[in-house]
Amino acid sequence: MELIVDDQAPIHVSGQEDGLTGTALAAQEAVRLALDCEQLGWDGYWAAAGLGTTGHSHALTAMASAAATITGTIRVGTGLVLPADGGPVRGAAGFMSLAHLHPRRSDLIVTPDLDAPAGPRSPGPRLAALLAALRHEDAQTALDTADPLDRTSPRIWLAGRHAEDSAVAAAYGLPFCLRLPADELPRPEALDHYRRFCRTEAGPGAPRIALAVRIACADDPDGAAVLRALLAWAQPADQAAEQPATAAPPPSARPRTLVGTPEQIRPHLAHLLDLYRPDTLAVSTPCPDHQLRLRSFALVRELVTGRRPAA
Repeated sequence: MELIVDDQAPIHVSGQEDGLTGTALAAQEAVRLALDCEQLGWDGYWAAAGLGTTGHSHALTAMASAAATITGTIRVGTGLVLPADGGPVRGAAGFMSLAHLHPRRSDLIVTPDLDAPAGPRSPGPRLAALLAALRHEDAQTALDTADPLDRTSPRIWLAGRHAEDSAVAAAYGLPFCLRLPADELPRPEALDHYRRFCRTEAGPGAPRIALAVRIACADDPDGAAVLRALLAWAQPADQAAEQPATAAPPPSARPRTLVGTPEQIRPHLAHLLDLYRPDTLAVSTPCPDHQLRLRSFALVRELVTGRRPAA
């Protein structure tokens, strides 16, 4: 299974610290995290691909480009929220600059407005305009010549929370990233529909499913308590209800941030992997401390692979 670091660090574009703008600070932190996670054995790094807000596409591209430049083997992705800032052509240009420089390890994660309800807000027409801009002969050549079976080609993902999103991804032949909502577990049958009807001839890398989860893992119960306190402090009150990892979850368990030791988190994570059978696991750790986040990523990798990072 491919393991992706889904970096959800906030971007303060207008802020400054030590003479650096918010975008420069975000790129600096992205480089640090991507390089450390590459050394831990992770397969990829996505720069804030699921923030669900417009206005930050240039910052995300800067983060991804900086991470791709300093790393050597992992895939690097940037996020784009529909409707794209400045329209589809400008949105496509940022990703293509990354794909041209790093054509065999670039990802674009396209996300519809996550605050909108399912159904009528289908991203289909806007996604079609974006794909048309990406595939314009004057804009790029890498996607035109990509091998659909080659996982190293530039990949365009559609991310979403609803069955309608997976249906759009299937229609356009795109890999699909399921971001679990906080209110209910989507039906696994929606992903079965995607696997069955995805147009494999329409684009590279599909059918492929990523499951995006939030996990904060610590070595012992005291460390887990520290993570819970940090998460409660760092997140708004309506988003701070972490899911304690204790016993195995019932089928209707509501996924939030899984917080606990490896022994506590293991049954919850195993349940989700068995339920959705993803090809890729994208993990975010919403913790403001870099070392605690890095330790969490190390522990999660051990949980999934059963192997410790090479010394």
